[in-house]
Amino acid sequence: MFSKPQKRKIFLQTYGDSLTEGYPYSPAKSWASLLATQLGTGIVISGANGRLIQEMLLEKEEHLEGQDTAYVTLLGGTNDIYLGHDPDDVFLQLKELHHWVEIQGKQPIICLPPPSLDDLIEVKLIAYREELRDWSIRSGKPFIDFDYLFRNEKGEILTKLYHDPCHPNEEGYQKMAKQAGIFFKPLFDKWKK
Repeated sequence: MFSKPQKRKIFLQTYGDSLTEGYPYSPAKSWASLLATQLGTGIVISGANGRLIQEMLLEKEEHLEGQDTAYVTLLGGTNDIYLGHDPDDVFLQLKELHHWVEIQGKQPIICLPPPSLDDLIEVKLIAYREELRDWSIRSGKPFIDFDYLFRNEKGEILTKLYHDPCHPNEEGYQKMAKQAGIFFKPLFDKWKK
C-alpha cells in the first residue's frame, strides 16, 4: 500500500485549501497543527483559503518541491465543486497532482473532504469522494476519510461540527486531527527510527 519514501528531514506536509489552513480559525487551530502536537513533530502546513485543485497543480513546485518531507497530504476539491467544476475533472487534476508528488519521491496521502451542508454541493462532493475512494482502493493508494467523521450512524451530517456550510468548527477540526493521528502514528514511529 505504501511506497517507501526516502528518508526526509520533515515527516509531513499538508497541502490544500481552507480545510487544510484551518479556516475560519488560525492555522494553529487547523487539524494539521493539532496533529503536529499529537505526534510531537513539526509539520509544514500549506493550506490557502479558496485554493482550487488547478492552483494546487500550478503552485506545486513553489510549495512542495523545496520541502524535504516524507509524506504529503492532498486535501482539495471543495472550492472547485462550489464553483461548478465537474467532479470528474477535479478528480483527474488531483490524480495528476498525486502522481507528481510520487515522482518527487514523497508519499502522497489523499484526504477525502468533509461533507457540505449545502445539499446541491454535497451531491457533487459525494461523486468526487466516491471517485477518489474507488481509485485509491483499486490502486492501493493510501487515503484518509474525513467524510465519515462528520456523519452519524445513519449517514446524516452532524451539523454541530460546522462553523458554516463548508468549514468545520473547532470540534470538527479536532476530530480530523484525531483521525489523521490514527493514520499517521504508526508511520511516524517508523520514520523516527
